[in-house]
Amino acid sequence: MFRSSKKKIPGDSQPQASTTCNGNTNNRGMLRFLETNFHGKLWLIIIIFIVITMLNSVFSTKTYLGHQRRNPLKTATFSNGNIRNSRRTQDSYDVVVAGAGPAGLTASLFAARAGLTVLVIGSSTGQLSEAGTLDNFPSWRGTGGIDWLVTTKEQAVEAGVDFALPGLMVESIQRSSALFSLNILNDKSSVNAKSVIVATGATGKRLNIPKEDLFWGKSIHSCAICDGSSYVRKNVVVVGGGDAAVDAAILLSRYADNITLIHRRNEFRASNKNNIRILRELSHVHLRTPYAVTSYEDKNQNFSGVSVKNLANGLTETISCAGVFIMIGSSPNTKLVENILQLDKNGLIKLKGATGTSVDGVFAAGEVSDNTYKQAITAAASGAAAAIDAERWLRQKQTSINDRRNPLSLGIPLEKTVAKQAKKLEPWEEARKARTEALTDGCLLKKQECIMEIVHKYPVVVFSKSFCKFCRKATEAFAIEGVVKEPYLRVININMLGHQQFMIQDTLRKLTGRYSVPNVYVGGESIGGGDETVALQRSGKLRSLLLKAKAIPGLSHSNE
Repeated sequence: MFRSSKKKIPGDSQPQASTTCNGNTNNRGMLRFLETNFHGKLWLIIIIFIVITMLNSVFSTKTYLGHQRRNPLKTATFSNGNIRNSRRTQDSYDVVVAGAGPAGLTASLFAARAGLTVLVIGSSTGQLSEAGTLDNFPSWRGTGGIDWLVTTKEQAVEAGVDFALPGLMVESIQRSSALFSLNILNDKSSVNAKSVIVATGATGKRLNIPKEDLFWGKSIHSCAICDGSSYVRKNVVVVGGGDAAVDAAILLSRYADNITLIHRRNEFRASNKNNIRILRELSHVHLRTPYAVTSYEDKNQNFSGVSVKNLANGLTETISCAGVFIMIGSSPNTKLVENILQLDKNGLIKLKGATGTSVDGVFAAGEVSDNTYKQAITAAASGAAAAIDAERWLRQKQTSINDRRNPLSLGIPLEKTVAKQAKKLEPWEEARKARTEALTDGCLLKKQECIMEIVHKYPVVVFSKSFCKFCRKATEAFAIEGVVKEPYLRVININMLGHQQFMIQDTLRKLTGRYSVPNVYVGGESIGGGDETVALQRSGKLRSLLLKAKAIPGLSHSNE
């Protein structure tokens, strides 16, 4: 089977043995085989090395970018197109946004994503918070305006935005050298900014006729979703001809026996014509055009109705009703900039370009400058544009950008944000029982004795509804004074108690004369609603009431 042969190799004195197996596999062939396979394995090793190097590069880049997102660039001074790091003291925000509505929140989110330090000063009690449903905002389905505001605020917080304590408002803006100084109305402090975005929105108008202040919050309202449930099987009047008025009339039709919608023009201005069709088909809704409310009527200072005038023929009549909802549009909140920016005859901020104003470094977004669209989505879009314009302006002015890794300490109280914790779900019956007992302290809130027991048990009690913007105004005012949680502050959302809420409101009405929430008690005494609480806080009177009631943590035993 095997045979050996002697083969002389040139240059070799000794013959070499060659072994063949099954014909002609010799040592030279074996060497060639090994050499070929070695080269193949070498190329394989090289390819593997290259792949590993590339993967390592990709993961390193992702890690670096992730680090950069969490820890944006150090203070960057833009000089002649080059960026150089600077460790100077951070004494101002890159952008301060005045306003926390759709324009302000979107502006803050975009500015933070651009690597800027951002502070938002404002309240979540604007017009969008009154929207029971937000149907015309793409990708947002099924829930109301307040849910959108909460969700967007959470998104902004995750992006690194700072929020001043809710309820603090900008009183005025002043230019000082290269910075802007924003004076805080409720806190008597100020904060510096390199640029400012004004997004303070608009406030609902009033009729401004006699007795309006007397009955405001009791029988005259501006939020149907907040106060509509107080008028079950009663007669109400809605004033206005736009989307807000039509929406209010539809909502009230679920509670009231008769709704009269009064509009001073012949045609309604509401953009949703289907809603107008719905109103015309409801037998207990009466449309009166062209009419105007001329006065409020009362009997022994108890609200009884309104007097209206037909603007076509001049005839007047009285409509008996238990309440009125004023939904006649809004005025821009631009008082804070009237001494620094150019405004038009309607009080709107005049724009240069998309969001610029008459002062370089100050930008405007939302209804402070929009007299045409007045939609949540257009406000949000203008907020995004204002943030982009602000960032570009800072770069063009060679302004240093703050180091977001180093927290700013500028003396303004900030809101504390706490990560949400998952709650263990309970069987619905046990959960409902536990929730009711927790809200009512185990007594029947429809009884006066129960309410009086609770308002004397806690220094501050707010009877509220979870979707009520005036209720949030009240709690924001208390938060400014440092009263934020139990056992000092007790907030009872009566809408969580189902049909009991109507009986509770009836009882509160007998005790305070107020037809709407919030009903606010301090030291066992009623002080009114949201607007009244804010007015007391701004005048300094609320703090003395809280001290007397021993409601301020850490000052409960201080000298009153």
